[in-house]
Amino acid sequence: HNQWNLVATNALLNVCEMEQLVVNDPVLKLTTKGDYLVSSNPAGLYHACMHWANEHLNAWQYLSQTITTGRSSFEMLYDKPFFDYIGSHPNKLKNYHKAMFEYALDDYCHINEKIDFSLLGSVLDVGGGFGAMIKIIKQQAPNLRCGLFDLPEVITHIESNNIELHQGSFFDAIPVGFNAIILSRVLHDWGDQYALNILSNCNSALNK
Repeated sequence: HNQWNLVATNALLNVCEMEQLVVNDPVLKLTTKGDYLVSSNPAGLYHACMHWANEHLNAWQYLSQTITTGRSSFEMLYDKPFFDYIGSHPNKLKNYHKAMFEYALDDYCHINEKIDFSLLGSVLDVGGGFGAMIKIIKQQAPNLRCGLFDLPEVITHIESNNIELHQGSFFDAIPVGFNAIILSRVLHDWGDQYALNILSNCNSALNK
């Protein structure tokens, strides 16, 4: 590419080769590891890498200020909590949930070997993002009633014919009528009082 500096580009490619992301054999091509960084790879981690860059990376540079003041460095830099911030930037919110979807495909690929969800009758994935986990569960238990609950700006990106889509905030109220609720990658994002609020709402929503 005529806009790239040849020396700098070669230096970058040398590092990529050292990290086994590319191989020169006899022309430069991606390795299996490198292919995980390509946006077109449905099993890749492109969106996760993009998520942990930019604002997240900037916030980590000010860790010492968080330790000494007790104030979130992210809020100090961007004037609002993380989820409020990405919620006001649709593209960042979409990339965040794509990143979580990428993680979930790997994290939960064996979940049906651990739990027989078909015995539960109905399951609601609360704060489930783009629905990676509930889709994996539904594939194994096609007759199971499955629901996905998240914010309206998240649910609007999802197309599903066999999973019920519910919109709202888990801080307000959670859809009733399900026998089981899944919370995955949710509670650790919130302080104790917020987490207790979520759990209380889950308890109120579950069939007795």
